[in-house]
Amino acid sequence: MKSIGILGPKGTFTEIAARKFQDDLNFTTELFYYDTIDHVFSHFKDHDYLVLPFENTIDGYVQRTLDLLLTYKGFIIKTYDVEINFSYIYNSSHPKHLFSQFKAYNQCLNFLSNKIYTSIHKTANNVESLNLFIQTSESAAIIPTHLLDPSIPHIKNIGDQNDNHTRFIVIQKEKASLEYSKHAYVVILNQNDKPGILQNILNVFYHKNINLTSIMSRPTRRFIGSYHFFIELEINGELDKLHEVISSLDNVTLLGIY
Repeated sequence: MKSIGILGPKGTFTEIAARKFQDDLNFTTELFYYDTIDHVFSHFKDHDYLVLPFENTIDGYVQRTLDLLLTYKGFIIKTYDVEINFSYIYNSSHPKHLFSQFKAYNQCLNFLSNKIYTSIHKTANNVESLNLFIQTSESAAIIPTHLLDPSIPHIKNIGDQNDNHTRFIVIQKEKASLEYSKHAYVVILNQNDKPGILQNILNVFYHKNINLTSIMSRPTRRFIGSYHFFIELEINGELDKLHEVISSLDNVTLLGIY
């Protein structure tokens, strides 16, 4: 049986994306849960696929996923969008303690702006927030709405933005391409920094009439001011054009076609 490594524990938004991927497969797979993005990647060798958060409407790209995608030479084959919706649960009219995963907390700041707590506990994941809430009197928690028990006092839709989604990527070890692929993801490795390097890269895409949907720079970790460029492209099935661009640029690594 093939296996999928994902960011856990059970009940996370990542699991929702992974279940969507499982539904699209014509064979059986098993999910394996890890507590951090680093741990998921460190077990890449043990699994056929990984599913990880990639980009959020509010927070943008998940930088750790980008860095390790390059380090572990993963290849993106699919993406899934998951709606992100949070609820506020409480067991007291004046809760003293708040439990929230740090990303969830940062995406509900407007709701929390007029609330005062004796202590605010930032948790590793949303499931931990729920479990600590259950164990603690005079407390409140921010949790994903899909984990909500309707019998617990709650307020739904507390996020700062109603239309909030996270895009998750499915990664495998081998490079692959579909018969029709809408996007590609590449990284330009900046190994020869010089004036105009980014402009030269953009000109190549411009002359091939390839639309860039995003550019993300990440440090090379060699010295301050040295960056790689992660670029998502709209290729709309034109794989030949994609390979022409890659062959005309130096130090390009193809990280996905999906």
